[in-house]
Amino acid sequence: MIRAKGQLRHHFWGVYHATIVVVFDNENDAGMALPKLGEDWKPHPSEPKALSWHGNDDAYVAVETKLMSFGADKNKIASLKFSVDVGEKFEIAIP
Repeated sequence: MIRAKGQLRHHFWGVYHATIVVVFDNENDAGMALPKLGEDWKPHPSEPKALSWHGNDDAYVAVETKLMSFGADKNKIASLKFSVDVGEKFEIAIP
């Protein structure tokens, strides 16, 4: 299993957008996970062991479903429990 911890950042300027970053234990795990997460994910520009996704609310539904398939808690991903700007931290495990 490849494990990672992630967090979503809400962007409420104009049309809703969000950014999700998942951080792996190492760069190799991030590289192995990239094709399993999908083509909308990219290597993080400043953290080699992280992957990031950015998109609008329509694209978010597919990403949320994918993250849930890897064990992420739906209620935590886009939660506003602690802040209007960031969701709660969540975990995924990719086989």
